[in-house]
Amino acid sequence: MAKRRSRANSPGTSVTTCDQVPRPEVDQVVKWALQGVTQNDLREAVEQAFPGKRPELLLAAATKEFVAAGKADRTAIRGFCFYASRDLYRRALEIGDFATALRAIKQLDDLSRR
Repeated sequence: MAKRRSRANSPGTSVTTCDQVPRPEVDQVVKWALQGVTQNDLREAVEQAFPGKRPELLLAAATKEFVAAGKADRTAIRGFCFYASRDLYRRALEIGDFATALRAIKQLDDLSRR
């Protein structure tokens, strides 16, 4: 018995998935989402910035990015936080912002206790 081909898999039919969305476009949609805009505003921004693109694919690709980020290794995240706190400490000292430097030290101390 021959397998039936779905229309999406038929020759000559172009199917695009959220995995095929160009990286710069996904990154831009993620940035907009992080600004706290509503889903409707996000859809409008996608339609204006990327005419001819399917907004639902770009939104799905951005959502997939957030899901992947949520699965990040806890130790890796703590390591990132350690390096970021250390860098903030260094920068705060450079500009003489000792209150921020002290908060960065406290943050490093908290990270070391986990």
